[in-house]
Amino acid sequence: MQGEREYIFLLGYLTAEVRGHRKKDQIEYLRLAFLMFIEPVIGLEVAIDQLVAVWLDGQPVLFRDTAVKLAEQLKMATSLSTWFNMLAVEVGATEIDLEQVRNNLRPTIESQVSIWVSRARFEMLTLFGTIEEIHAAMDQTFLLFDPKSGASNNSR
Repeated sequence: MQGEREYIFLLGYLTAEVRGHRKKDQIEYLRLAFLMFIEPVIGLEVAIDQLVAVWLDGQPVLFRDTAVKLAEQLKMATSLSTWFNMLAVEVGATEIDLEQVRNNLRPTIESQVSIWVSRARFEMLTLFGTIEEIHAAMDQTFLLFDPKSGASNNSR
């Protein structure tokens, strides 16, 4: 699995830094590398939590098969941040705060979840809805995108 390979690579990078002459700027680069692994894992957790809470009445019925794998990746992310933070403290570098990462990702994730829900609704209506309902769903989906940037719009 790619996540496991990245984890091993990052552990090797961390080990090299621990054994070498540590400098603050090098540790800051290491932080960025760690965040490239950690952010997608945390983002997926936030997205699933939001989908389950808002749309599935708290029941993770769509995600039971991935719960174990996500838990493993969350454990790896937590371990990486803990080990990194010990090194960061030594050189005065910025630590990785998983709760802050989670909060920083929330607006982007909320927008993405809105798009997923809108797409799922549209797909369902193409099978079971009327032409009017399909057009209304398309119009609602288009409102989620910012036409100037091509990015999703946070307003719903």
